[in-house]
Amino acid sequence: MRIFVCIDIKIYMEQQVFFALSDPTRRNIIEYLSERSANMRMVADTVGMSRQAAAKHIHALQMCGLVVLEKQGRDQVCRFQPDGLKDLRVWLQRMEQRHLDFPEQQLSDTQ
Repeated sequence: MRIFVCIDIKIYMEQQVFFALSDPTRRNIIEYLSERSANMRMVADTVGMSRQAAAKHIHALQMCGLVVLEKQGRDQVCRFQPDGLKDLRVWLQRMEQRHLDFPEQQLSDTQ
């Protein structure tokens, strides 16, 4: 018997971005890579961990589209991909708009 699960890819990607950014180490990596591209060793040294541990964090960031890896000679260079934040930005704007559309309701809910 097969079970098919249908998920909205957009919701899935939003969840992946939230999950990836929930980790403080990954947020540090994103901040570092937002200023410069770096190889895995540089990222590992910056966050103070082994290359293998840094690679796992980079992989999580890569899977949700926040980091791109490019092969340069023997190194893999990590680069921040700001487009990966697009879904998060859209969600935040939607939440802000809801607050602006229904401020009285939210105020009465807290009282």
